[in-house]
Amino acid sequence: MLLSIINQIKTGIVKNVVPFGTNNLPNVPYVVVKEEPGDIGTTYRINAHFPPGAVLDLRKYVRNDLLVLLDSFKTTSGTNTNILNSLNEIGQIVANNDDGSISQDRLFIMTDRYF
Repeated sequence: MLLSIINQIKTGIVKNVVPFGTNNLPNVPYVVVKEEPGDIGTTYRINAHFPPGAVLDLRKYVRNDLLVLLDSFKTTSGTNTNILNSLNEIGQIVANNDDGSISQDRLFIMTDRYF
């Protein structure tokens, strides 16, 4: 699922998309995708990093572009179809990242369905 989500994000304006835990982060703008397994499914924390001063671009990307790219995104695993949905949770803008970028995250969930 993680790879499918990363590939879907890459179809948008930000092409540098990596999974959480990647040692060498790309140049800004880039996106980090973190899987967070839970009781009812898997939460995906999508963390966008933009250059300092690009606050409006960052907000537009997180609020609009990610929603268009990922809300109701369908992917398959075997015979199961999984649907990603926005949790409508958007984090605050962080301005003190180690690489000098500004960042903001948005949460999506893929619930577990058993048939």
